[in-house]
Amino acid sequence: MSDVVNAKTLSLCCLTLAAGLSECAMMAILPETATGLGVSLSQAGQYISAYALGVCVGAPLLALCLTQWPPKRILLLLALIVFAGNSCTGLSPNHATMVALRFVSGLPHGAVFGMATIVAERIAVPGKVSGTVAVAIQGICVSNVFCVPLCALLAQGVGWSSAFLFIGSWGLLSLLLIARFIPRLPSGRARHGAGMFLFLRRPMPWLLLALTLLTNNGYFCFYSYVKPYLTEAVGLPSAAVAPVLLLGGVGMCVGTWLSGRCADRYSPERTGLGMLVLIFLCLVAAFALPQCGGLAIGAVALMSLGVFGVALCWQVLILRYARGSELLGAASIQMAFNGGNALGAYLGGLPLDMGLGVEFTALPGILSLLPVFPLLVLMRRATAGRRAKR
Repeated sequence: MSDVVNAKTLSLCCLTLAAGLSECAMMAILPETATGLGVSLSQAGQYISAYALGVCVGAPLLALCLTQWPPKRILLLLALIVFAGNSCTGLSPNHATMVALRFVSGLPHGAVFGMATIVAERIAVPGKVSGTVAVAIQGICVSNVFCVPLCALLAQGVGWSSAFLFIGSWGLLSLLLIARFIPRLPSGRARHGAGMFLFLRRPMPWLLLALTLLTNNGYFCFYSYVKPYLTEAVGLPSAAVAPVLLLGGVGMCVGTWLSGRCADRYSPERTGLGMLVLIFLCLVAAFALPQCGGLAIGAVALMSLGVFGVALCWQVLILRYARGSELLGAASIQMAFNGGNALGAYLGGLPLDMGLGVEFTALPGILSLLPVFPLLVLMRRATAGRRAKR
């Protein structure tokens, strides 16, 4: 196997796939789950919110509680929670139990991606850190391309419970792979207690969190409404939407891989800037030229490539600026990522409430990305100052 694709990184990839599937599959099986539990679609929407709340609570909580544990033990615990949480969710007898178990299933999400990033960095070959991290967190992209549609088919053909049992099986597989292939790494010199938050006294972590929040907000303002955009603004038939979304999922995978290669060759900062410019131009094209079908479809795919590519850059950089608090830092990026998702869905819907066309959902996204570029200037200055002190 190559320097970055091997049994260790594929074990981490399996875990991030399980966590990504746990988050994303709910959107694909919401109607079947609502019918199965006898609730309305709006009530079933609470299953998405409960998971997001679990992410926000679990990311800092697990980081604080587990910081002294060896990395492999943390990964095994996280895989166990993913397995047990989703398997039990599939057996939920009622709405209240379902909400509670979705919250539990969300608890390990931020820590999964945080620990996958940390372990990938520690096992990486010198000069291949970003590429190794890209493989480790590629699971969420792969889950969107292949496993989420499979969950939808399972929910339609077998029942909504089978989809969650399928997700749980990925958690179990990742548990076995981690136990077999991830080496026993030392705990490291991690801070504990209030000391874990000392990295937030510096501006760079805040810049990275702000960039993550604004970037994902900008993307999800538009992408939350991509299906009506494609059918109403672009004029595609409903049957053509799924292939376009699949193309977007492929873009996520390519963006993560490409960003890892470029970040190792150039730098995460320069690669992140390039990806942000790409997202911004795609949003402008989607807003201004929906009548150009080919251009609009290309913008959707490239936008997905850019947003996952830039997320990798900030995930790698936070480790550099949160030494001793890597798990909390990496988990914080996931909190900002999910916060941007939630905020984007709300802000993107405002033009629709005002009676504007669905292409106007891209406009709040464009406005959200405008502050990103002065923040990048501040990042470059902070980076230059850090290098000058060496």
